[in-house]
Amino acid sequence: MMGFKLNFGIFYVLNLLASFNATASASLVGACVSDPALASSMFPLVIIPQFYFSGALVAVPLIPAWIQWLQYVISLRWLVGLTLVYEYDTCSADSAPYCEAALEANGLNPDDRWWYWIIVVCLFVFFKIASVGLLQLNVGQVQGRIGKTAESKPSATGS
Repeated sequence: MMGFKLNFGIFYVLNLLASFNATASASLVGACVSDPALASSMFPLVIIPQFYFSGALVAVPLIPAWIQWLQYVISLRWLVGLTLVYEYDTCSADSAPYCEAALEANGLNPDDRWWYWIIVVCLFVFFKIASVGLLQLNVGQVQGRIGKTAESKPSATGS
Protein backbone atom coordinates (compact mmCIF):
# COMPACT_ATOMS: atom_id res chain seq x y z
CA MET A 1 0.00 0.00 0.00
CA MET A 2 1.11 3.51 -0.74
CA GLY A 3 -0.21 4.97 2.50
CA PHE A 4 -2.26 7.81 1.02
CA LYS A 5 -4.08 9.88 3.62
CA LEU A 6 -6.64 11.36 1.24
CA ASN A 7 -10.15 10.02 1.82
CA PHE A 8 -11.51 8.19 -1.25
CA GLY A 9 -14.75 10.19 -1.17
CA ILE A 10 -12.86 13.49 -1.28
CA PHE A 11 -10.56 12.10 -3.98
CA TYR A 12 -13.60 11.09 -6.06
CA VAL A 13 -15.28 14.50 -5.67
CA LEU A 14 -12.03 16.28 -6.59
CA ASN A 15 -11.72 14.20 -9.76
CA LEU A 16 -15.37 14.79 -10.60
CA LEU A 17 -14.89 18.55 -10.17
CA ALA A 18 -11.75 18.36 -12.30
CA SER A 19 -13.73 16.82 -15.15
CA PHE A 20 -16.58 19.33 -14.73
CA ASN A 21 -14.16 22.25 -14.77
CA ALA A 22 -12.22 20.91 -17.77
CA THR A 23 -15.47 20.52 -19.68
CA ALA A 24 -16.65 23.98 -18.69
CA SER A 25 -13.41 25.70 -19.69
CA ALA A 26 -13.30 23.78 -22.99
CA SER A 27 -16.93 24.78 -23.61
CA LEU A 28 -15.99 28.41 -23.09
CA VAL A 29 -13.18 28.19 -25.63
CA GLY A 30 -15.45 26.32 -28.04
CA ALA A 31 -18.15 28.98 -27.65
CA CYS A 32 -15.68 31.68 -28.67
CA VAL A 33 -15.36 30.35 -32.21
CA SER A 34 -17.90 29.32 -34.83
CA ASP A 35 -15.81 26.68 -36.62
CA PRO A 36 -15.66 23.26 -34.89
CA ALA A 37 -12.26 22.53 -36.44
CA LEU A 38 -10.86 25.73 -34.96
CA ALA A 39 -12.38 24.86 -31.58
CA SER A 40 -10.68 21.45 -31.72
CA SER A 41 -7.35 23.00 -32.61
CA MET A 42 -7.66 25.36 -29.62
CA PHE A 43 -7.93 22.41 -27.22
CA PRO A 44 -4.22 22.60 -26.26
CA LEU A 45 -4.80 26.23 -25.24
CA VAL A 46 -7.13 24.91 -22.54
CA ILE A 47 -5.19 21.87 -21.38
CA ILE A 48 -1.53 22.93 -21.39
CA PRO A 49 -1.93 25.99 -19.12
CA GLN A 50 -3.91 23.83 -16.71
CA PHE A 51 -0.83 21.69 -16.13
CA TYR A 52 1.69 24.53 -16.09
CA PHE A 53 -0.18 26.63 -13.55
CA SER A 54 -1.55 23.80 -11.39
CA GLY A 55 1.58 23.34 -9.32
CA ALA A 56 1.77 19.67 -10.28
CA LEU A 57 4.71 20.05 -12.68
CA VAL A 58 6.35 23.23 -11.42
CA ALA A 59 5.78 25.02 -8.13
CA VAL A 60 3.74 28.14 -8.85
CA PRO A 61 6.23 30.55 -7.22
CA LEU A 62 8.84 29.40 -9.77
CA ILE A 63 6.70 30.63 -12.67
CA PRO A 64 7.69 34.14 -13.89
CA ALA A 65 5.92 36.83 -11.88
CA TRP A 66 4.44 38.61 -14.92
CA ILE A 67 2.33 35.55 -15.81
CA GLN A 68 1.61 34.11 -12.35
CA TRP A 69 -1.79 35.82 -12.27
CA LEU A 70 -3.11 33.07 -14.57
CA GLN A 71 -2.96 30.60 -11.69
CA TYR A 72 -6.05 32.20 -10.18
CA VAL A 73 -8.31 31.31 -13.15
CA ILE A 74 -6.92 27.79 -13.60
CA SER A 75 -9.23 25.37 -11.82
CA LEU A 76 -6.69 22.54 -11.79
CA ARG A 77 -4.40 24.72 -9.64
CA TRP A 78 -7.04 24.80 -6.89
CA LEU A 79 -7.86 21.10 -7.29
CA VAL A 80 -4.20 20.11 -7.02
CA GLY A 81 -3.96 22.46 -4.05
CA LEU A 82 -6.88 20.72 -2.36
CA THR A 83 -5.29 17.34 -3.02
CA LEU A 84 -2.00 18.49 -1.51
CA VAL A 85 -3.74 20.02 1.51
CA TYR A 86 -5.71 16.86 2.26
CA GLU A 87 -2.69 14.63 1.66
CA TYR A 88 -0.07 16.62 3.57
CA ASP A 89 -2.17 18.23 6.30
CA THR A 90 -1.77 15.35 8.75
CA CYS A 91 1.78 14.05 8.54
CA SER A 92 3.72 12.05 11.05
CA ALA A 93 6.31 13.84 13.15
CA ASP A 94 9.26 12.54 11.12
CA SER A 95 7.79 13.63 7.76
CA ALA A 96 6.17 16.90 8.93
CA PRO A 97 8.98 19.15 7.62
CA TYR A 98 8.62 17.64 4.14
CA CYS A 99 4.85 18.03 4.19
CA GLU A 100 5.06 21.65 5.29
CA ALA A 101 7.68 22.33 2.62
CA ALA A 102 5.44 20.85 -0.09
CA LEU A 103 2.53 23.03 1.00
CA GLU A 104 4.68 26.16 1.28
CA ALA A 105 6.28 25.55 -2.13
CA ASN A 106 2.83 25.78 -3.69
CA GLY A 107 1.63 28.68 -1.55
CA LEU A 108 -1.04 26.61 0.21
CA ASN A 109 -2.48 27.01 3.68
CA PRO A 110 -4.45 24.05 5.12
CA ASP A 111 -6.72 26.49 6.97
CA ASP A 112 -7.90 27.91 3.62
CA ARG A 113 -9.18 24.63 2.20
CA TRP A 114 -12.82 25.80 2.21
CA TRP A 115 -11.85 28.83 0.17
CA TYR A 116 -10.27 26.48 -2.36
CA TRP A 117 -13.54 24.51 -2.60
CA ILE A 118 -15.50 27.73 -3.10
CA ILE A 119 -13.08 28.94 -5.78
CA VAL A 120 -13.33 25.65 -7.71
CA VAL A 121 -17.14 25.75 -7.70
CA CYS A 122 -17.20 29.46 -8.62
CA LEU A 123 -14.82 28.88 -11.55
CA PHE A 124 -17.08 26.09 -12.81
CA VAL A 125 -20.18 28.28 -12.56
CA PHE A 126 -18.40 31.22 -14.22
CA PHE A 127 -17.11 29.12 -17.13
CA LYS A 128 -20.53 27.53 -17.69
CA ILE A 129 -22.44 30.83 -17.56
CA ALA A 130 -19.89 32.53 -19.81
CA SER A 131 -20.00 29.71 -22.37
CA VAL A 132 -23.82 29.68 -22.43
CA GLY A 133 -23.82 33.47 -22.83
CA LEU A 134 -21.34 33.31 -25.70
CA LEU A 135 -23.29 30.51 -27.37
CA GLN A 136 -26.51 32.54 -27.18
CA LEU A 137 -24.69 35.55 -28.60
CA ASN A 138 -23.24 33.47 -31.43
CA VAL A 139 -26.61 31.83 -32.18
CA GLY A 140 -28.23 35.28 -32.40
CA GLN A 141 -25.54 36.43 -34.83
CA VAL A 142 -25.87 33.28 -36.95
CA GLN A 143 -29.66 33.58 -37.06
CA GLY A 144 -29.29 37.22 -38.08
CA ARG A 145 -26.97 36.22 -40.93
CA ILE A 146 -29.34 33.43 -42.02
CA GLY A 147 -32.28 35.84 -42.00
CA LYS A 148 -30.40 38.38 -44.14
CA THR A 149 -29.36 35.63 -46.57
CA ALA A 150 -32.94 34.34 -46.90
CA GLU A 151 -34.26 37.88 -47.54
CA SER A 152 -31.72 38.54 -50.28
CA LYS A 153 -32.57 35.38 -52.26
CA PRO A 154 -35.35 35.62 -54.84
CA SER A 155 -38.38 33.51 -54.07
CA ALA A 156 -38.92 30.26 -56.00
CA THR A 157 -42.58 31.02 -56.72
CA GLY A 158 -41.73 33.90 -59.06
CA SER A 159 -43.97 36.45 -57.36
